[in-house]
Amino acid sequence: TAVAGPPTVNPPPAADDRQWASINPWAKVCGTDQNTDEWLCLVSRELRSDFGVILATAAIVEKPGGQHTRLLVSVPAAMRLEAGVDVRVDTAEPLKARYVLCVSWNCYAELAIDAAFFGALKSGHTLQLTSVNQWGTPERFELMLAGFAEAYDGDAMDDDEVAARQEMIESALGSLILGKADRFVVEE
Repeated sequence: TAVAGPPTVNPPPAADDRQWASINPWAKVCGTDQNTDEWLCLVSRELRSDFGVILATAAIVEKPGGQHTRLLVSVPAAMRLEAGVDVRVDTAEPLKARYVLCVSWNCYAELAIDAAFFGALKSGHTLQLTSVNQWGTPERFELMLAGFAEAYDGDAMDDDEVAARQEMIESALGSLILGKADRFVVEE
């Protein structure tokens, strides 16, 4: 008789960022950094799987006066840290972001950016983040840049707007997950 192994779970399918572009556009929030007591603004976006799981994030971290200090990105935690994250706008040469912190579910990498890279973000179509997984295979995450320039140039969201946006995302996630639950199959 054959001995049954542990059940395997089919992973969520790869993300198509177009589906999330209207639900979760680029957003600008500003506030005081609790660690440094400095005023910062973040212009950020999340990339989610078909089931709503956050796969990657990107955020411009900026101090007052238009100082484009850094790009902060996150990818899943099961990546080779020595490889860093290749960051590319459209077909430009990639820049290397170095990992600065890993937590349970993801790792964060930072990249100091200059005016040329910032300009590419404002005029580009996709931001590509490529990291190397634990098996040595590159994993690419693409975030659409549509709406980035408008979010950056626009006003920061207030607390009510942030709460309304979060409620809308959670509602969309609930509908999405219910509609795709049959695609998540556990095999014995």
